[in-house]
Amino acid sequence: MKYSLSALLILLFSLSVYSQKFDFLKARSQFGNCMIYFTENDSSKVQYSGGFFLNSQYFVTCRHSLYRHGDFNDKTKIDSIIVYYNFREIQGDEKYSYSKIKVDIHYKYQNGQYSFTKNKWDGDQISDFIVLKLEKNTNISKPKFDYTAPKEKDNIYSVGFIDVNGLREIDAQSFFLYADDNAYFMLGKMDVGFSGSPIYNDKGYIIGIVTDGIRTGDDWESFKPNFKEKRLIPIINKAYESGYRVAIALNAKYFSDKLNGFQ
Repeated sequence: MKYSLSALLILLFSLSVYSQKFDFLKARSQFGNCMIYFTENDSSKVQYSGGFFLNSQYFVTCRHSLYRHGDFNDKTKIDSIIVYYNFREIQGDEKYSYSKIKVDIHYKYQNGQYSFTKNKWDGDQISDFIVLKLEKNTNISKPKFDYTAPKEKDNIYSVGFIDVNGLREIDAQSFFLYADDNAYFMLGKMDVGFSGSPIYNDKGYIIGIVTDGIRTGDDWESFKPNFKEKRLIPIINKAYESGYRVAIALNAKYFSDKLNGFQ
C-alpha cells in the first residue's frame, strides 16, 4: 500500500470526522495521569506520564518515567506516586476535576507475578512498562487487548494529559504508519506526557503503549537518516509542517505475558 501527499492530507483533515466512531469517553475512563514525586540530590522534583488501569488494583505505565534511565542515580529516591483519573471537565472552565489515588511504592510482587523490582530495567524499549499496585481498589473496568498489528493507514487513538498545572486533556487520533519488530510507528498530535498512554484500535481494544516519540522538526531531521521506511519520509515531512509528529508505541503482545499474574 503506497501513500501520497494528497492521501496524507485527506487523512489528516478527516481525523475529526473519523474520531466520532471511537468512544473517547470510555477510553478516558481507563486512563490515568501518573505523577512521580522524587528527591534527587536533595532537590524535590516531579516526573509525569500517562497510563491505564489494568483492573481495580493495578495500574500500567512506562518504566522510563519512573527510572529515567541514564539520569537516576544512587542519590535518587521516589517519595510518592499518585495516579489522577476520572477527569471531568468543569463547565465554563478549561480545567478538569478529577479523582486521585496513591500507588503502594513499597509493594512486593507476589508469587505468580512478574517482579519489576528484581528484574531491573536496562533501558530497552521492549520492557519499557511496569505494573504498579494501588493503595486502594477502584471501580475501573478492565480494558480489552488486541495483539493483531494494525494495517497501514488504520486509525488508532490515544488519550493523554499534559501541562501538570492545568491537566489539559488531549484526545489524539492518529494513523498507523508501520510496525518495526516490537514497535508501532504512527503519526498524531502527541506530546510530552503521552509516554505510557494506551494506544487503541477502532474497536476500543488496547494494542500498545506509547514509549517514545520524535517531538520536533529538528529531532525528526536528526532521526531521518536512520528511518527505515524511506518511502514515508516525504509524508512525515509534510505532517510535521501540519503539527503532527511521529510517536512510537510498544506492541501490547510484548508485555501481555507479564500481565497474567495481575489479573
